[in-house]
Amino acid sequence: MPAIEHWAQPPAAASHQRVVVIGAGLAGTSTARALAQRGWPVTLLDAADTPGSGASGNPQGILYTKLSPERGSLAHFALASYLHALDHYRQLQREAVLAESAAQWCGVLQFETDARLRAVFADQGDWVQALDAAAASAIAGCDITGPALWFARAGWLRPAELCAALAQHPLIDVRLNCHVTDLRRGPDGWRDPDGCRDGESWRVSTSAGVFDAGVVVIATANDSIDLEPTRSLPLRPIRGQITKLPPAFVSATPRCVICHEGYLAPEADGGLTIGATFDLDDRDADVRSDDHRRNLQSLQQAVPGLVRAEVLDQLDALGGRAGFRCTTPDYLPIVGAVADVPILHDRFAPLARNAKSAVSGAGAWLPGLYVNVGHGSRGLTSTPICAELLAALICGEPRPLPRALMQALSPARFAIRDLIRGTQSPRQR
Repeated sequence: MPAIEHWAQPPAAASHQRVVVIGAGLAGTSTARALAQRGWPVTLLDAADTPGSGASGNPQGILYTKLSPERGSLAHFALASYLHALDHYRQLQREAVLAESAAQWCGVLQFETDARLRAVFADQGDWVQALDAAAASAIAGCDITGPALWFARAGWLRPAELCAALAQHPLIDVRLNCHVTDLRRGPDGWRDPDGCRDGESWRVSTSAGVFDAGVVVIATANDSIDLEPTRSLPLRPIRGQITKLPPAFVSATPRCVICHEGYLAPEADGGLTIGATFDLDDRDADVRSDDHRRNLQSLQQAVPGLVRAEVLDQLDALGGRAGFRCTTPDYLPIVGAVADVPILHDRFAPLARNAKSAVSGAGAWLPGLYVNVGHGSRGLTSTPICAELLAALICGEPRPLPRALMQALSPARFAIRDLIRGTQSPRQR
C-alpha cells in the first residue's frame, strides 16, 4: 500500500511537556528513560509495587533474535532491533546505569536446521556464525547434536533489575501501586474528532489520584485493551511458564544460553532457568507441575543428559513463574500515535471498495496519545529501539527506523487492514 499515508505520525508535541507513561515493564521504563534523557519530565505509573512485575518479571530473559532468509518487515525489524540492543545494554553498563551482575554476555546458541538460513548467515563477523554440531558442542561445553547459529555477543539479562535501573532518573517520577482506571481527553470524553484545543490535556484517573499530561504513552501490554482509546488493538495473551532448576538437579552446566524449541540459561551457581511453555487462551497465573514436566521433557529432547532423572519425581519442589506474552497478529510490536479509528475509517473509506485506491488524506490520531505494546517474547530485544522511535516521534527528531518499518509498526495498520477486508474486531464495532 505505498500510496497510503495512514501510518504517518502527527506533528511533534510542544517541547518538554509533562508525559505520563502507563506501565513500568520493559516497554514503559525504556520509553520513560528515552524521554527523560531528552529533558522531558515523566510520571511513570504502574499497578504493581515494583517495576517489571508483569511479563518483564522473569528472573532471566534472553537477548536473541529470530533470523529469516526471506525479506520482509518482520525479518528487517528483528535484525535492526537486535543489533541496536546489543550496543544499547553495553552502553547502559558503561554508564553504570545497569549493574554488571544484571547481564551476562555468555553468547547464545540457537538450534537451526534450515540449511538456507545457515548459508545466508554463514559468517557475519562477531554477531552471528553458522556452526556444525562439533563446533557448537565445543562452545557450549555439552553435547549439541545438530547445527546451530552462534550469537557470540548475546546472552541473558535480569529484566526486573533492568526496569528498576531505567526508572532511576531525576526526571522520572515513579508512582507504584497506582492502578489506572480511566483515560480521557477534554471535557466531552477521550475522543475529540475536531482536534484538541489549546491547553487541553489527557486526564489519567488512578487508584492513587488523578494525573494530567499533554502526552500519554500506554505501555501496559495485554492490559492496554482495558483503556478505551486502545480497546480495539488486536492483542492476544500467550501464557508461558519457566522452571528454575537448582544445581543439585543439573548434571552439567552449559557455558552459554541454548535456544531450541524452548531455552535454557545458566546461572552463576550452576543452576538453570529453562522454559518456556506456550499456551494460547490460558489465563491461569499459577505455577503448575505439569508445565515443569513439559519444560524438562523439551530440554531432555534437545540436549540430553543435562538434567538428573530424579528431578521428575520432585516437580512440586521446583521454583518457577508464569507470565503472559503480549502478541499481535503479525508478530510485530505496535508503536506510535494511537489512531482515531472512526475518523480513519471514514477518511480511507475508498479502500473498502478498492484496496489499490490512492487515498491522499493524512492519518487520524488521538492527539498526544501513543502506545508501545505487543513485544511478545522478544521484549529485551525490541523495546530499546521502539523506545527511541517513540521519543523521536514525540520530540520531533529524526526517526531511528526507515519509513517502511514505521509503517509496519504503526498502530493504524490493523484498522486499515480491517477496512480493506471488510472486517472489524468486536472491540471496534
